[in-house]
Amino acid sequence: MALYRRSLQLTEASYPWLAPLSAATSPIEPTLLRQVLTGRSQAEAVAASNAWFRSFQQVLSTLIGPSLSSRILKPIWTHPGALAVPTGRQND
Repeated sequence: MALYRRSLQLTEASYPWLAPLSAATSPIEPTLLRQVLTGRSQAEAVAASNAWFRSFQQVLSTLIGPSLSSRILKPIWTHPGALAVPTGRQND
């Protein structure tokens, strides 16, 4: 979960509304990110989730190397809709 939390911290610089997720003292639940994204416009949600995933990939690459990181995460990048984010609001 440290990797997940660090990725959120890096992403919140551009998306400050993610700050409560990384600041929580309880264990982070990935479903909370989905809930927060659902409350945003589709454009915001997609941009933030992609930024978070890029941060996640960068931190993971730092820890285990870019080659292994790419092999682990390739199915997510290549699966259509893997990063799709349902939203509760209409496009702004």
